[in-house]
Amino acid sequence: MELKYEPIYKYFTNVCLNVTDDCNLACVYCFVQQKPHFMTLETAFKAIDFIVNNLKQRQILEGEFDKTETANVSFFGGEPTLMWDKIIIPTVAYAEENYPGLINFNITTNGTLLENERIQYLGEHNIPILLSMDGGEKVQNLNRPCKNGNNSFPLVEKNISSILKTFPNTTFRSTINQDTCDTLFDTFLFAAGKGFTNIFMCPNCREEWSETNIDILRKEVNKIFTYFVFSFLNGEMPIYCTPIASAFIHILNHD
Repeated sequence: MELKYEPIYKYFTNVCLNVTDDCNLACVYCFVQQKPHFMTLETAFKAIDFIVNNLKQRQILEGEFDKTETANVSFFGGEPTLMWDKIIIPTVAYAEENYPGLINFNITTNGTLLENERIQYLGEHNIPILLSMDGGEKVQNLNRPCKNGNNSFPLVEKNISSILKTFPNTTFRSTINQDTCDTLFDTFLFAAGKGFTNIFMCPNCREEWSETNIDILRKEVNKIFTYFVFSFLNGEMPIYCTPIASAFIHILNHD
């Protein structure tokens, strides 16, 4: 099959800014080579100019100007909040001053450095959070210890209520590896108990999974699926987990 090139696709309007590959945690499954490197402010500003220019060129190709269409910029890392003062604040200010209303920001963070002042700033500038946290105290400290060897759980937990107060739909993003695969359901319940309404759980695909652990993972997923079933039977809305919810809806709609 011959692939047809569509010129509009070269004017992409979503960009992820890896502002640093440095981090204050030492996650056991980390895929980032922490050199560390740091993005310059000049590069960040050029990225903003580039993505807005793409947006305008795309609108020209489409033959109309849609004032509701925006570009999307994600702050990512490493841990992007390490560059809070050097990159995040000035980049947001640059975009708001030069391209008001044209860019939506979001941030993926481990949450350890989000004191109330920073959460308030994100709320004021409408920068939603994707929180990388692996579970309760035991799982979090095992998978995601601080780089200095300390536990990271209390550093994240103290910020959860403020995060959810500001962004009620924050996604709880958990990585599952072989050492913690038997805690999948417990992590699911932990997130629900903290008040999260969205959870995304992803197995570590960079390690070779044993058949035994795959079977454990399958049983844990079945527990979550059963939780969904009984929640709906009781008229309750469970925490939303995309893969499970999609499968459940598919079954309900199956002829």
